[in-house]
Amino acid sequence: MAQASREPEAVTGQVPGHLPPEVQTFVQCLLDQKMTRLECRGCPLRTKPMVVLDLLNCAGFGPVDVYFMALNPGREEVVQWRPLVGPAGGEFHALRNAYIPTASAVLTNLFLCHTANQAEVPDVASVASRCRGLTRQIASRFTPRIWIPLGSPAAHAFGITGPITQACGKVVHKKGATILPLVHPSSLFHRRNHFLPLLEQGFQTLQELLAA
Repeated sequence: MAQASREPEAVTGQVPGHLPPEVQTFVQCLLDQKMTRLECRGCPLRTKPMVVLDLLNCAGFGPVDVYFMALNPGREEVVQWRPLVGPAGGEFHALRNAYIPTASAVLTNLFLCHTANQAEVPDVASVASRCRGLTRQIASRFTPRIWIPLGSPAAHAFGITGPITQACGKVVHKKGATILPLVHPSSLFHRRNHFLPLLEQGFQTLQELLAA
């Protein structure tokens, strides 16, 4: 008699110790949910470690200046358990420190589970849909002045279609939210001379919006 195939065991993650206590409790709650959510059980990233969020210049839940959503936690992110700390994160923080160093910010991803790159995800829209219940819980805990999707998949999650290079740095108002899509900082590793001016202009616009 053939044995029924076993469901792959879920992998969760760790709670960063630098976060405020109430946020640590929330992160642990999301990690625990991965073990039981039906959407997570069928996800191709179920066996990958999960990185939830980081806070900059922020004491906890509530109003923040900016909410950044990138694509996925990479290799370095699952070492430090923080989004945007790998090579692309280094480019991101260089721009952030140059233009909005004191802004309070939430950092998270469209996919909370690790992938080396977008090519590892066979169906981006499906995985984003499976993760949406978790990412919406994160978004609901904060009230950002400006939402920043980084890259095409994150921009699409905000209802922004078309090439990200055309949408980059252009303010969009949707349902009372101010959204400023930007190209993902990893683009700088492919065509730096082309994408760096787009990102610099985008961060300049962000700086102006926060100063208004």
